Amino acid sequence: MPDTYKKLILEQNGGYTLNNAFPTDQPNGWAEDHVSFDHLRGIAKGEGIMDSDYLIEEWELPEGLVLICGDGHTWIALDYRETKEHPPVHYFDLEYETDFKLADSFDELIAGHYTAEDSLEDGMSDEEWQAEYEKQNPPLSKEEVKDIFITKDPEQLSKITNYQVKHIDDIKWIFSEVETYMNSIQDEEMVTTAGWALNTIFILNEEMIKKNMDVVQNACRFTEHLN
Repeated sequence: MPDTYKKLILEQNGGYTLNNAFPTDQPNGWAEDHVSFDHLRGIAKGEGIMDSDYLIEEWELPEGLVLICGDGHTWIALDYRETKEHPPVHYFDLEYETDFKLADSFDELIAGHYTAEDSLEDGMSDEEWQAEYEKQNPPLSKEEVKDIFITKDPEQLSKITNYQVKHIDDIKWIFSEVETYMNSIQDEEMVTTAGWALNTIFILNEEMIKKNMDVVQNACRFTEHLN
């Protein structure tokens, strides 16, 4: 997978994006000058890239794709049909029976991501989107994190990235709790989800962690083990 994709997934494992379009002069069923690009699939089953093989078969798409955005009739995919690394990005419109290259790389796709003018009036500004995101993903307390561990639900577990960090002791606490949790369960999906969630917390609080060498060493050891 492209490095930029992996970095985005470490910040948030998929979801809706602030912008909603990518420009193209190719005919498609969405618009004359762009295609819809309003979400990014994360690394997971169920609305994630791990469902690509199933969706390819269901929608009769070519093999060798990793689907990163789409809803059934239209798809944006990393195209590995002719390469094993640095894939171009292709767009598929099943109603129009089209398959064309959107971008030479995932980086180019992200660089060209924008908000289509026809959606600005009814849409929200970046600040409004951020406020809405924070409203839907409020900071979690220690008690709420512990409750999530009990659920054994991967979707809920991924939300521990919203754990409220104010001091380095908060980092040490969540690190200890997640490591203990990971060592206590056998479910591979839950272990992976917990690990990447903690790794995301490390990234979001990198500057604070850098000032504490003991935490830096533990974080490096953990990240190496996770990889």
